[in-house]
Amino acid sequence: MRKDARANRPGWDHGQKTVSSPGTAEQLDALTIPDGFELVVRALPGNDGNIFLGNSKANAEDADKRLTFSAGNGITLKVKNADRVWVDAAQADEGVDYWTEV
Repeated sequence: MRKDARANRPGWDHGQKTVSSPGTAEQLDALTIPDGFELVVRALPGNDGNIFLGNSKANAEDADKRLTFSAGNGITLKVKNADRVWVDAAQADEGVDYWTEV
């Protein structure tokens, strides 16, 4: 039987970020990620356009440096806080949801 080094967490926390002005990246709200755990970021399933992620405002706005996701797709990141992630969108009022165990 495989043993997982991480203990179960008592709960989870989440957030949502929509971009009001395409081309102007916005930072996720602060959400501490416990050691050994990850942040899941997913483009909202109802988005019509792409979502762009970066580790800075400049990178999220730069087509050569950002990650691109279509609706419902996402990524798991090993970061210490959700506010390390910046989001831009191809269309106004579209964005991401994100969550982690706490």
